Amino acid sequence: MRKILLMAVFIAGFGTLCGANAPDAEKIAAVKKGELKEARASWWGFDPVDSTGILQAALDSRVPRLIIDKQNSPWIVRPLKAYGNMEIIFEDGAEIVAKRGEFKPLYDSLFTLEKADNVIIRGLGSGGILRMYKKDYLDRKQYKHGEWRHCLNVIEAKNLHIENMKFFSSGGDGIYLRTVDNVVVRNVLCDDNSRQGCSIIGGHNVLIENSVFSNTRGTSPQSGLDIEPNYPEEPLSGFVVRNCKFINNFRWGILVAATRQNSDRAGNINIKFENCIAENNREGDIYAYTRTEFKTGDPIRGKIEFINCQAVSDRQDPFVRPPVEVDLDLHHQLQVYFKNLLVKRGKNTSKAVQINFNHPLSANSAPQGKIIFDDLKLADVTAKDAFQINDYSFSGTSGWISGTVTDSTGKKQQITAEVLKKSGQQSEKEYGFDYTNKTFSATGYGDGKSETYPEFPFILSADYWLLAKAGEQVNFTLKYTKNGRWSRDPAQVTLIAPDGSRTPLGSVAPAGENTFAFTAKSAGIYKAEVRGFYLKTALIASNVPAGPIAKDFETELDRVTGSLYFFVPAGTPEFAVRVWGRGFVNSVGVQLTDPQGSVVYNNPFVCGGGVQYNVSGANVRNGIWKITFSKPRRYWYDRCFFRLMGVPQYLGLRPDRMLECK
Repeated sequence: MRKILLMAVFIAGFGTLCGANAPDAEKIAAVKKGELKEARASWWGFDPVDSTGILQAALDSRVPRLIIDKQNSPWIVRPLKAYGNMEIIFEDGAEIVAKRGEFKPLYDSLFTLEKADNVIIRGLGSGGILRMYKKDYLDRKQYKHGEWRHCLNVIEAKNLHIENMKFFSSGGDGIYLRTVDNVVVRNVLCDDNSRQGCSIIGGHNVLIENSVFSNTRGTSPQSGLDIEPNYPEEPLSGFVVRNCKFINNFRWGILVAATRQNSDRAGNINIKFENCIAENNREGDIYAYTRTEFKTGDPIRGKIEFINCQAVSDRQDPFVRPPVEVDLDLHHQLQVYFKNLLVKRGKNTSKAVQINFNHPLSANSAPQGKIIFDDLKLADVTAKDAFQINDYSFSGTSGWISGTVTDSTGKKQQITAEVLKKSGQQSEKEYGFDYTNKTFSATGYGDGKSETYPEFPFILSADYWLLAKAGEQVNFTLKYTKNGRWSRDPAQVTLIAPDGSRTPLGSVAPAGENTFAFTAKSAGIYKAEVRGFYLKTALIASNVPAGPIAKDFETELDRVTGSLYFFVPAGTPEFAVRVWGRGFVNSVGVQLTDPQGSVVYNNPFVCGGGVQYNVSGANVRNGIWKITFSKPRRYWYDRCFFRLMGVPQYLGLRPDRMLECK
């Protein structure tokens, strides 16, 4: 009997030394009956090796107030799910930590709230902690590469309050917020996360204040805070970011990327930053842009404000761009407003502010978008180093920028066209092409059998030309490669006849291909219009000469290698080819070959600023030219853009299946 008692004492003592707790059945039963409205997670037990089942059971109880109590060691867990109508309180220093070797699926997150309203997550004292193991997830020998292993993953939530919490070392974001309404994030630290400190995908009425977002590095965009919708219908309204710091993130401190939105569907953008400091972020401190449209004409309206904010740097790095950058498509109606913005360039040799204008304005457009600096303060540069203006819209940009600038000498002056010109405004010459009275014919018109083409995918919306004879039966095949997880709907294909009439032909699904057919009622150039969201399509076969059509503002490619062909008619006085990468570190190699086979331009590294190769005089040679895209010599190859000016926009995938014109 004495031996049995001693053994029982030993087992109990061993469990205490290991830190394990047995469940309290009586209290758990009282919670289940609704007699207790507040509970401690340790009532369900504690296991220092793996507390997933214990902590999930506590959450599954849906007790109105659950306290994550501090133990002698962290709560080690696999993915957890919480529910609505709960207050989750972390005791001072209480820590939930991801279990090593787990979280293998791409979308596993440490703590997930999905369709959960009325939730409070709050730390006491020095705060609660959610911690993961970023270095493990970036090791491709252990994990499939991804960007979604978040600390706190919130999808569809209303009335959410997060306060006095710390989010460390996720494989994705410290905090991920998508489709949210009435959210407060206060006094949080997001540090050493892989993709972002915090991502906001879409929502209404979001307040973030008194928080720090730092040391993000691992998977792009690698920013402190990224406000960026996935889909056109996702709103960005009623956002306020106040008294926050964004420090030492690998790319940007603050990134607002309204690239996929449609204000007719999502409402106007309304985002305000107040009293925020972005400091020593490697690629830039503040970046706002509307570049990249998914359907021509989709409007982006509203306002992004920066009130009493600072963008400061004290480092020299070849990747560092200007502390502040604004990148706008001029057909959008978005205003970016800065009031009392302090910019310190530090050791960097860039300008203080860079502004890029993209996409030409049509003659009948009346956009309202503008950039206003209500006293831009330069801490360490004079006005001549204030601005770098890149005009890729060829519309003249000085009228879109207004306000005042106070330089480091204390001199204050109006921002005028002359100030911008002295500071560094670049605007290339525009070259147009007149299609009037032009006759088109094709090389390689065969016997009507289908011919294949090298697979050369175009992303976003795309158009393809097909040259047909009257009464001819035409068929062509399109392939749709999934462009990330956003490619969700079939691409719709519409035929536009030479007389302008439109006929729906059907669709092609993501990760599929489809052959379309029609009978040409008249001879001429037909256009296959391909539309949808986040497309990546390629013409892979046709029984008549066919090829892509370049857009008149920019054509976007995604990590392609290969060649496209374009035709320069006889008598062309001059033309130009512009190529640029997406952002600063996304680049592309470019080579231009004339009809005689001579390489006239070769650049293995073209980045965000881009290049424009102008051809005039004796260098304009009639015939088929080739532009070749390749993996760049350095930096990343992701997205790149090109634009043809002064020549027909009809491209070829093979030189023997080309449109020529007289």
